[in-house]
Amino acid sequence: MEEKEIKAEDKEESIIKITITRDAEIAVAEVVRRINSGFESGRVNRQDVASFLLLRSCKDFSDADMDLIRNQFTNNATLLEAALKRYKETGYISEALREALLGQIGLSIASKKSKKSLRGNCINDTSNEGIV
Repeated sequence: MEEKEIKAEDKEESIIKITITRDAEIAVAEVVRRINSGFESGRVNRQDVASFLLLRSCKDFSDADMDLIRNQFTNNATLLEAALKRYKETGYISEALREALLGQIGLSIASKKSKKSLRGNCINDTSNEGIV
C-alpha cells in the first residue's frame, strides 16, 4: 500500500497543469478518440496526448513558427509602447513609422519638390547679351 502512495505522489509532482483554448481541447479530444478507437492494449487520455504533441512539436519549433505566434498574439498597445520606449532610448524614429503616425492624425509630410525636366531637345536662353 505504501508503494502505491509513493508512486501517486511522484506522478503528482511530475504533472503541471496548463489552460488551453476550447478549440485546442476539441482537437485534443478528437485525437484521443482516434487513438483509443481500436486500441485494445491500452488507453490514452487528453494529458497523454497533449504532452506528447507539445514535446514533439518543440523539437521542430522553428523561427518561422515563432514569428507566426508572435504575429498572432501582437498587442497594438504593447507595440506602440515598445516603439515609444525605443524612441525615448535612441531618439530615432523610422521614417515609415513617422509617416504612419502623422497620417493617423491627418498630417502628411510635405513632399520634396521635384526638379522640372527639360522640355524637348533645346534650352530656351533668355539672356540679353548681344542685343542692340
